[in-house]
Amino acid sequence: MELWDLYDRDGKWQRNGHPRGQSIPKGLYHLVVSVIIQHQDGDYLAMQRSYEKGTTGGYFEVSASGAVKVGESAASAVRRELQEETGLDATDWQRLCKVVLDEMQTIYCLYYAKTIMPKDHIQLQAHETIGYRWVDLEALKQMARADEVIGIGAWWLLEQAKQ
Repeated sequence: MELWDLYDRDGKWQRNGHPRGQSIPKGLYHLVVSVIIQHQDGDYLAMQRSYEKGTTGGYFEVSASGAVKVGESAASAVRRELQEETGLDATDWQRLCKVVLDEMQTIYCLYYAKTIMPKDHIQLQAHETIGYRWVDLEALKQMARADEVIGIGAWWLLEQAKQ
């Protein structure tokens, strides 16, 4: 059973040991990390979600994401999720933003990292991912117009591209 730490809206730790899948008490939030991976050549990694993921199955995400487990730091969760979902390691970690979704009782922390690993070294995670693409910003925009992409990573990159 996966256990989470819970936080207040400002991200201050409140309690640990909350089981995934159980209702989160009012006023508390769980922490989710996402990391955008950019290859040294400028392309971004888009991972295709497994169809087992319900209504978001088959969509692409421009990040590796997951809940921070009990006792885990956000930084260690980013590394773990990246390794689990892609098999990659990365350098130049940087936190981009924090987004609080009150209706989902979730705090999203978005990170960015570069990788120099070969593009064909992606390892898909069973029950999580079924494919991947390396895309530039124009390809990401096309994927967004075709309603093929979801998630905070794509949202952030597309917002930055507007500026």
